[in-house]
Amino acid sequence: MRGTYDRKRMVICDTDERYVTRMSEYFTGKEEFPFALWFFQSLHELMEYGRENPIYVLVLQEELWKECGGIEAENVFLLTRDPERCRGGTPEKDSILRENPQYQQNPQYQQNLQYLYRYQSAEDILQTIYQRCTVRIVLPTKAAPDSQCQMIGFFTPIGRCLQTTAALTLGQLLARKEKVLYLNLKGCDDILSRENRERYDLSDLIYCYLHSKKSFLSELSTMRQTINKLEVMEAARTYMDIQAVAAEDWIGMLQEIRDSGLYGRVILDLSTQVQGFLQVLQLCDKIYTMELPDRSSAHRMKQYEKMLEFVGAEEILHRTVRVLVPEEIWRDSFEKLPEHPEEYPYSCVGMLMNHLNA
Repeated sequence: MRGTYDRKRMVICDTDERYVTRMSEYFTGKEEFPFALWFFQSLHELMEYGRENPIYVLVLQEELWKECGGIEAENVFLLTRDPERCRGGTPEKDSILRENPQYQQNPQYQQNLQYLYRYQSAEDILQTIYQRCTVRIVLPTKAAPDSQCQMIGFFTPIGRCLQTTAALTLGQLLARKEKVLYLNLKGCDDILSRENRERYDLSDLIYCYLHSKKSFLSELSTMRQTINKLEVMEAARTYMDIQAVAAEDWIGMLQEIRDSGLYGRVILDLSTQVQGFLQVLQLCDKIYTMELPDRSSAHRMKQYEKMLEFVGAEEILHRTVRVLVPEEIWRDSFEKLPEHPEEYPYSCVGMLMNHLNA
Protein backbone atom coordinates (compact mmCIF):
# COMPACT_ATOMS: atom_id res chain seq x y z
CA MET A 1 0.00 0.00 0.00
CA ARG A 2 1.15 3.51 -0.70
CA GLY A 3 -0.36 6.96 -0.59
CA THR A 4 -0.37 10.48 0.81
CA TYR A 5 -3.14 12.19 2.69
CA ASP A 6 -3.50 15.56 0.95
CA ARG A 7 -5.25 14.17 -2.12
CA LYS A 8 -8.44 12.23 -2.75
CA ARG A 9 -8.02 8.50 -2.35
CA MET A 10 -8.14 5.88 -5.06
CA VAL A 11 -8.30 2.28 -3.87
CA ILE A 12 -7.71 -0.80 -6.02
CA CYS A 13 -8.77 -4.22 -4.75
CA ASP A 14 -8.20 -7.42 -6.73
CA THR A 15 -7.10 -10.91 -5.68
CA ASP A 16 -4.56 -11.12 -8.53
CA GLU A 17 -1.35 -9.76 -6.96
CA ARG A 18 0.49 -9.37 -10.26
CA TYR A 19 -2.42 -7.50 -11.84
CA VAL A 20 -2.77 -5.08 -8.92
CA THR A 21 0.97 -4.46 -8.70
CA ARG A 22 1.35 -3.67 -12.40
CA MET A 23 -1.63 -1.34 -12.47
CA SER A 24 -0.48 0.47 -9.33
CA GLU A 25 3.05 0.90 -10.66
CA TYR A 26 1.71 2.35 -13.89
CA PHE A 27 -0.64 4.79 -12.14
CA THR A 28 1.93 6.08 -9.67
CA GLY A 29 4.52 6.35 -12.42
CA LYS A 30 2.45 9.13 -14.03
CA GLU A 31 3.98 12.41 -12.86
CA GLU A 32 0.59 14.16 -12.89
CA PHE A 33 -1.33 11.34 -11.14
CA PRO A 34 -3.91 13.21 -9.00
CA PHE A 35 -4.86 10.61 -6.37
CA ALA A 36 -3.36 9.09 -3.25
CA LEU A 37 -3.27 5.39 -4.21
CA TRP A 38 -3.93 2.40 -1.94
CA PHE A 39 -4.25 -1.19 -3.08
CA PHE A 40 -5.36 -4.43 -1.47
CA GLN A 41 -5.69 -8.09 -2.35
CA SER A 42 -7.88 -8.89 0.64
CA LEU A 43 -11.49 -7.75 0.82
CA HIS A 44 -11.25 -7.86 4.62
CA GLU A 45 -8.39 -5.33 4.57
CA LEU A 46 -10.31 -3.14 2.15
CA MET A 47 -13.39 -3.16 4.41
CA GLU A 48 -11.34 -2.19 7.44
CA TYR A 49 -9.65 0.62 5.53
CA GLY A 50 -12.97 1.89 4.14
CA ARG A 51 -14.58 2.20 7.56
CA GLU A 52 -12.00 4.80 8.63
CA ASN A 53 -11.12 6.53 5.37
CA PRO A 54 -13.26 8.22 2.69
CA ILE A 55 -12.74 6.66 -0.75
CA TYR A 56 -13.19 8.77 -3.85
CA VAL A 57 -12.46 6.09 -6.47
CA LEU A 58 -12.82 2.36 -5.86
CA VAL A 59 -11.55 0.01 -8.57
CA LEU A 60 -12.81 -3.42 -7.57
CA GLN A 61 -12.71 -6.94 -8.95
CA GLU A 62 -16.27 -7.69 -10.09
CA GLU A 63 -16.49 -10.97 -8.20
CA LEU A 64 -15.90 -9.15 -4.88
CA TRP A 65 -18.74 -6.68 -5.35
CA LYS A 66 -21.49 -8.73 -3.68
CA GLU A 67 -19.41 -9.11 -0.53
CA CYS A 68 -18.51 -5.47 0.11
CA GLY A 69 -21.87 -4.13 1.25
CA GLY A 70 -20.34 -2.19 4.11
CA ILE A 71 -18.07 0.06 2.09
CA GLU A 72 -18.85 3.39 0.46
CA ALA A 73 -17.09 5.16 -2.38
CA GLU A 74 -18.10 8.12 -4.52
CA ASN A 75 -17.07 6.38 -7.75
CA VAL A 76 -17.04 2.60 -8.19
CA PHE A 77 -15.47 0.82 -11.17
CA LEU A 78 -15.95 -2.93 -11.42
CA LEU A 79 -13.23 -4.86 -13.26
CA THR A 80 -15.03 -7.39 -15.44
CA ARG A 81 -13.82 -10.17 -17.70
CA ASP A 82 -16.88 -9.76 -19.94
CA PRO A 83 -16.37 -7.03 -22.59
CA GLU A 84 -20.09 -7.10 -23.43
CA ARG A 85 -20.85 -5.54 -20.05
CA CYS A 86 -18.80 -2.53 -21.03
CA ARG A 87 -20.43 -2.00 -24.42
CA GLY A 88 -21.08 1.66 -25.01
CA GLY A 89 -19.52 2.53 -21.64
CA THR A 90 -22.90 2.18 -19.91
CA PRO A 91 -23.07 0.05 -16.77
CA GLU A 92 -25.87 -2.42 -16.18
CA LYS A 93 -26.94 -0.53 -13.10
CA ASP A 94 -30.01 -2.59 -12.34
CA SER A 95 -28.06 -5.81 -11.95
CA ILE A 96 -25.30 -4.03 -10.05
CA LEU A 97 -27.76 -2.56 -7.57
CA ARG A 98 -29.48 -5.89 -7.03
CA GLU A 99 -26.13 -7.41 -6.14
CA ASN A 100 -25.42 -4.68 -3.57
CA PRO A 101 -28.64 -3.31 -2.02
CA GLN A 102 -26.75 -0.65 -0.05
CA TYR A 103 -26.30 1.36 -3.23
CA GLN A 104 -30.06 1.40 -3.87
CA GLN A 105 -30.37 3.76 -0.92
CA ASN A 106 -27.85 6.32 -2.14
CA PRO A 107 -28.71 8.08 -5.44
CA GLN A 108 -25.27 9.70 -5.61
CA TYR A 109 -23.54 6.32 -5.72
CA GLN A 110 -26.08 4.94 -8.21
CA GLN A 111 -24.91 7.55 -10.72
CA ASN A 112 -21.24 6.66 -10.37
CA LEU A 113 -21.09 2.94 -11.04
CA GLN A 114 -19.37 1.61 -14.13
CA TYR A 115 -17.84 -1.55 -15.52
CA LEU A 116 -14.23 -1.59 -16.74
CA TYR A 117 -12.86 -4.33 -18.96
CA ARG A 118 -9.97 -5.68 -16.90
CA TYR A 119 -7.84 -6.76 -19.86
CA GLN A 120 -7.56 -3.37 -21.55
CA SER A 121 -4.42 -1.31 -21.05
CA ALA A 122 -3.78 0.52 -17.77
CA GLU A 123 -3.75 3.78 -19.75
CA ASP A 124 -7.27 3.10 -21.08
CA ILE A 125 -8.48 2.27 -17.58
CA LEU A 126 -7.00 5.47 -16.20
CA GLN A 127 -8.46 7.63 -18.97
CA THR A 128 -11.94 6.17 -18.32
CA ILE A 129 -11.59 7.01 -14.63
CA TYR A 130 -10.50 10.56 -15.50
CA GLN A 131 -13.50 10.99 -17.80
CA ARG A 132 -16.01 9.74 -15.24
CA CYS A 133 -14.61 11.59 -12.21
CA THR A 134 -13.99 15.23 -11.56
CA VAL A 135 -10.25 15.35 -11.04
CA ARG A 136 -7.83 18.22 -10.77
CA ILE A 137 -4.43 17.42 -12.19
CA VAL A 138 -1.48 18.92 -10.32
CA LEU A 139 0.86 19.88 -13.14
CA PRO A 140 4.61 19.41 -12.79
CA THR A 141 6.80 22.47 -12.36
CA LYS A 142 7.29 24.36 -15.60
CA ALA A 143 10.54 23.91 -17.42
CA ALA A 144 13.26 26.50 -17.08
CA PRO A 145 13.04 29.49 -19.48
CA ASP A 146 16.01 28.24 -21.49
CA SER A 147 14.27 24.90 -22.11
CA GLN A 148 12.47 26.05 -25.24
CA CYS A 149 9.73 23.77 -26.53
CA GLN A 150 10.19 22.92 -30.19
CA MET A 151 7.08 22.80 -32.38
CA ILE A 152 7.32 20.35 -35.28
CA GLY A 153 4.82 20.41 -38.12
CA PHE A 154 3.96 17.70 -40.61
CA PHE A 155 2.33 18.84 -43.82
CA THR A 156 2.40 17.84 -47.46
CA PRO A 157 0.14 18.81 -50.38
CA ILE A 158 0.36 15.21 -51.61
CA GLY A 159 -2.23 12.64 -50.58
CA ARG A 160 -1.51 9.13 -49.29
CA CYS A 161 2.11 9.87 -48.52
CA LEU A 162 2.34 8.49 -44.95
CA GLN A 163 2.18 11.91 -43.28
CA THR A 164 0.26 10.79 -40.18
CA THR A 165 2.21 7.54 -39.93
CA ALA A 166 5.50 9.46 -40.05
CA ALA A 167 4.31 12.02 -37.49
CA LEU A 168 3.22 9.35 -35.01
CA THR A 169 6.42 7.42 -35.60
CA LEU A 170 8.72 10.38 -35.01
CA GLY A 171 6.71 11.35 -31.95
CA GLN A 172 7.22 7.93 -30.37
CA LEU A 173 10.93 7.98 -31.17
CA LEU A 174 11.37 11.42 -29.57
CA ALA A 175 9.22 10.46 -26.56
CA ARG A 176 11.83 7.93 -25.50
CA LYS A 177 13.97 10.83 -24.23
CA GLU A 178 11.56 13.70 -23.47
CA LYS A 179 7.91 14.65 -23.09
CA VAL A 180 6.23 14.95 -26.50
CA LEU A 181 2.65 15.83 -27.43
CA TYR A 182 1.06 14.88 -30.77
CA LEU A 183 -1.97 16.82 -32.04
CA ASN A 184 -3.89 15.68 -35.12
CA LEU A 185 -5.43 18.74 -36.80
CA LYS A 186 -6.69 16.90 -39.87
CA GLY A 187 -10.16 15.92 -38.66
CA CYS A 188 -12.08 12.69 -39.20
CA ASP A 189 -8.87 10.66 -38.87
CA ASP A 190 -9.70 7.52 -36.88
CA ILE A 191 -6.24 5.95 -36.90
CA LEU A 192 -6.21 5.90 -33.08
CA SER A 193 -9.81 4.94 -32.39
CA ARG A 194 -10.68 1.62 -30.78
CA GLU A 195 -13.91 -0.30 -30.38
CA ASN A 196 -16.35 0.30 -27.54
CA ARG A 197 -14.51 3.33 -26.26
CA GLU A 198 -15.61 6.95 -26.07
CA ARG A 199 -12.62 9.27 -25.95
CA TYR A 200 -12.00 12.96 -25.77
CA ASP A 201 -10.81 14.42 -29.05
CA LEU A 202 -9.31 17.65 -30.35
CA SER A 203 -12.68 19.41 -30.56
CA ASP A 204 -13.13 18.79 -26.80
CA LEU A 205 -9.68 20.26 -26.18
CA ILE A 206 -10.30 23.45 -28.14
CA TYR A 207 -13.71 23.82 -26.44
CA CYS A 208 -11.97 23.57 -23.08
CA TYR A 209 -9.42 26.19 -24.13
CA LEU A 210 -12.14 28.62 -25.22
CA HIS A 211 -14.34 28.20 -22.13
CA SER A 212 -12.02 27.42 -19.23
CA LYS A 213 -8.55 28.73 -19.98
CA LYS A 214 -7.48 28.66 -16.33
CA SER A 215 -7.86 24.88 -16.16
CA PHE A 216 -6.99 24.17 -19.78
CA LEU A 217 -3.58 22.59 -19.19
CA SER A 218 -4.94 20.44 -16.37
CA GLU A 219 -7.76 19.26 -18.61
CA LEU A 220 -5.28 18.42 -21.35
CA SER A 221 -3.52 16.06 -18.94
CA THR A 222 -6.77 14.13 -18.39
CA MET A 223 -7.88 14.10 -22.02
CA ARG A 224 -4.80 12.84 -23.84
CA GLN A 225 -3.91 9.21 -24.49
CA THR A 226 -0.44 7.69 -24.38
CA ILE A 227 1.26 5.55 -27.03
CA ASN A 228 4.77 4.41 -26.08
CA LYS A 229 5.16 7.50 -23.84
CA LEU A 230 3.95 9.80 -26.65
CA GLU A 231 1.00 11.88 -25.45
CA VAL A 232 -1.70 11.97 -28.11
CA MET A 233 -4.98 13.80 -28.70
CA GLU A 234 -7.55 11.98 -30.81
CA ALA A 235 -8.49 13.75 -34.06
CA ALA A 236 -11.79 15.64 -34.18
CA ARG A 237 -14.73 13.52 -35.32
CA THR A 238 -15.62 15.70 -38.29
CA TYR A 239 -13.94 18.13 -40.68
CA MET A 240 -16.51 20.74 -39.68
CA ASP A 241 -15.25 20.70 -36.09
CA ILE A 242 -11.81 21.67 -37.39
CA GLN A 243 -13.02 24.27 -39.89
CA ALA A 244 -15.23 26.04 -37.32
CA VAL A 245 -12.30 27.09 -35.11
CA ALA A 246 -10.99 30.61 -35.76
CA ALA A 247 -7.34 31.12 -36.64
CA GLU A 248 -6.62 33.19 -33.53
CA ASP A 249 -8.02 30.42 -31.33
CA TRP A 250 -5.76 27.78 -32.89
CA ILE A 251 -2.76 30.09 -32.48
CA GLY A 252 -3.68 30.96 -28.90
CA MET A 253 -4.15 27.33 -27.87
CA LEU A 254 -0.92 26.16 -29.49
CA GLN A 255 1.08 29.02 -27.96
CA GLU A 256 -0.39 28.19 -24.55
CA ILE A 257 0.77 24.58 -24.87
CA ARG A 258 4.18 25.56 -26.23
CA ASP A 259 4.82 28.18 -23.54
CA SER A 260 3.61 25.97 -20.67
CA GLY A 261 7.01 24.33 -20.34
CA LEU A 262 5.33 20.93 -20.01
CA TYR A 263 6.66 19.51 -23.28
CA GLY A 264 10.01 19.37 -25.01
CA ARG A 265 8.36 18.89 -28.42
CA VAL A 266 4.85 19.38 -29.82
CA ILE A 267 4.08 17.63 -33.11
CA LEU A 268 1.32 19.03 -35.32
CA ASP A 269 -0.23 16.77 -37.98
CA LEU A 270 -1.68 19.45 -40.26
CA SER A 271 -4.13 19.97 -43.10
CA THR A 272 -5.32 23.02 -45.04
CA GLN A 273 -8.75 22.68 -43.36
CA VAL A 274 -7.35 24.57 -40.37
CA GLN A 275 -8.22 28.26 -40.44
CA GLY A 276 -4.98 30.23 -40.30
CA PHE A 277 -3.14 27.24 -41.73
CA LEU A 278 -0.12 29.31 -42.80
CA GLN A 279 0.02 31.06 -39.42
CA VAL A 280 0.15 27.66 -37.74
CA LEU A 281 2.96 26.58 -40.06
CA GLN A 282 4.84 29.78 -39.14
CA LEU A 283 4.67 28.73 -35.48
CA CYS A 284 6.64 25.60 -36.31
CA ASP A 285 10.38 25.48 -35.80
CA LYS A 286 10.62 22.65 -38.30
CA ILE A 287 8.20 21.24 -40.90
CA TYR A 288 8.48 17.77 -42.37
CA THR A 289 7.03 17.44 -45.88
CA MET A 290 6.71 13.90 -47.20
CA GLU A 291 7.26 13.45 -50.95
CA LEU A 292 6.82 10.59 -53.38
CA PRO A 293 9.16 9.82 -56.32
CA ASP A 294 6.79 10.50 -59.21
CA ARG A 295 5.97 13.38 -61.57
CA SER A 296 2.60 14.14 -60.07
CA SER A 297 4.08 14.58 -56.60
CA ALA A 298 6.88 16.77 -57.93
CA HIS A 299 4.33 18.98 -59.72
CA ARG A 300 2.22 19.42 -56.58
CA MET A 301 5.28 20.30 -54.53
CA LYS A 302 6.23 22.93 -57.08
CA GLN A 303 2.77 24.46 -56.94
CA TYR A 304 2.90 24.48 -53.12
CA GLU A 305 6.23 26.30 -53.16
CA LYS A 306 4.91 28.89 -55.64
CA MET A 307 1.88 29.45 -53.42
CA LEU A 308 4.07 30.17 -50.38
CA GLU A 309 6.14 32.63 -52.37
CA PHE A 310 3.01 34.30 -53.77
CA VAL A 311 1.53 34.97 -50.31
CA GLY A 312 4.86 36.11 -48.86
CA ALA A 313 5.38 33.06 -46.63
CA GLU A 314 8.49 31.67 -48.31
CA GLU A 315 10.30 31.62 -44.94
CA ILE A 316 8.29 28.45 -44.26
CA LEU A 317 10.39 26.75 -46.93
CA HIS A 318 13.59 27.57 -45.02
CA ARG A 319 12.29 25.52 -42.07
CA THR A 320 10.99 22.67 -44.22
CA VAL A 321 12.65 19.26 -44.32
CA ARG A 322 11.64 17.50 -47.51
CA VAL A 323 11.45 13.74 -46.92
CA LEU A 324 11.52 11.60 -50.05
CA VAL A 325 9.74 8.33 -49.30
CA PRO A 326 11.50 5.56 -51.27
CA GLU A 327 9.18 3.78 -53.65
CA GLU A 328 9.69 0.41 -51.94
CA ILE A 329 8.77 1.83 -48.53
CA TRP A 330 5.71 3.60 -49.92
CA ARG A 331 4.59 0.45 -51.73
CA ASP A 332 5.28 -1.91 -48.82
CA SER A 333 3.63 0.37 -46.27
CA PHE A 334 0.14 -0.41 -47.53
CA GLU A 335 0.72 -4.14 -47.17
CA LYS A 336 3.15 -4.40 -44.26
CA LEU A 337 2.43 -1.36 -42.09
CA PRO A 338 1.48 -2.56 -38.57
CA GLU A 339 -2.15 -2.33 -37.57
CA HIS A 340 -1.39 -0.62 -34.26
CA PRO A 341 0.37 2.78 -34.08
CA GLU A 342 2.56 1.66 -31.17
CA GLU A 343 4.31 -0.69 -33.61
CA TYR A 344 5.17 2.03 -36.16
CA PRO A 345 8.69 2.68 -34.79
CA TYR A 346 9.62 -0.91 -35.69
CA SER A 347 8.31 -0.72 -39.27
CA CYS A 348 9.89 0.47 -42.52
CA VAL A 349 8.59 3.97 -41.76
CA GLY A 350 10.28 3.72 -38.37
CA MET A 351 13.59 3.03 -40.09
CA LEU A 352 13.10 6.11 -42.29
CA MET A 353 12.23 8.46 -39.42
CA ASN A 354 14.95 7.03 -37.20
CA HIS A 355 17.47 7.90 -39.88
CA LEU A 356 16.18 11.49 -40.06
CA ASN A 357 16.24 11.83 -36.27
CA ALA A 358 19.79 10.47 -35.91
